[in-house]
Amino acid sequence: MDLTACYCPTRRNLEERGWILVSHLSRVSAGLLRYAGVDPKAFNVTSTECSCIRNELAATHRLLSKHREQHGC
Repeated sequence: MDLTACYCPTRRNLEERGWILVSHLSRVSAGLLRYAGVDPKAFNVTSTECSCIRNELAATHRLLSKHREQHGC
């Protein structure tokens, strides 16, 4: 996190949220690989969870981009 983000709580929160989502996606996708070809039901559930996390991550990225554009931080 750069110096500007340290002084902007909104940007810091959005960046931290993105980091949390990326970490969560990493863990869930590891499970996805574990279920591939072994447990189709668990694979489908985990795949849906990965999609939801990716969508939330994309939304967080859009909010961060919009915030940075509006506030210059």
